Amino acid sequence: MKNNHSSYIVTCDIDWAPDWMLEKVFDILSDFKVTYFLTNNTPVQRELSKNIDFAGYHPNLQKNSDHGDNIIEAFNYFDSFLPKLYMNRFHLFGFSERDLKFLSDRKIKLDASSIYPNHANISKIFRKDLNMTFLPNFWMDGVWYFNKKLPKQNVKGLKCLVVHPIDLYFNFKTNEERERIKNLLPSVSLLTKEISKKFINYDGNGSRDAFLELLSKSNNDIIPLHSILEV
Repeated sequence: MKNNHSSYIVTCDIDWAPDWMLEKVFDILSDFKVTYFLTNNTPVQRELSKNIDFAGYHPNLQKNSDHGDNIIEAFNYFDSFLPKLYMNRFHLFGFSERDLKFLSDRKIKLDASSIYPNHANISKIFRKDLNMTFLPNFWMDGVWYFNKKLPKQNVKGLKCLVVHPIDLYFNFKTNEERERIKNLLPSVSLLTKEISKKFINYDGNGSRDAFLELLSKSNNDIIPLHSILEV
């Protein structure tokens, strides 16, 4: 793949969103070949994991995570309900070189746990010592709240986009709105349709709108994440 390849890649970090919300998100993303990074044991996430070419791990290694106190406990948790997957993205992009070695030992082939917002000429990187491919991300809805200027059209390079179910569903205009929803309950997994529906933004200027506008520039050049791996 050439360094100036200009394809878009759509990924979605589940981040403990409830299954009813994921069903709404699937409708929004139905036109794209989306890779879902999974966080917790639910019927919908177990179903997503059956197609390992479009599913990955999303471990949270931060303090007080319900994934455990370290990467070993996190993957013991994943192994209790997921098949062996080969793609990974760390929650909050938090990881160490030791964690990457752990992934390599598990035969994970691809990691997408860094971001260079709206940067041109992003390309995959292969580390022979780990036998892993790495792809920095190009755009994320959670970053958009702090710099709402969309990239110019025809930016060269791979453009991996990161979206989240709560952002797609609520279509937040600001990070403050996002944090308000996250703090309503101990976990977003507890959100109900009744609680949630009154917070949806229909103004046409939220993060979901920005994401769809960005993809409108793709000229249908959208590829799945797994396709960047060496055959």
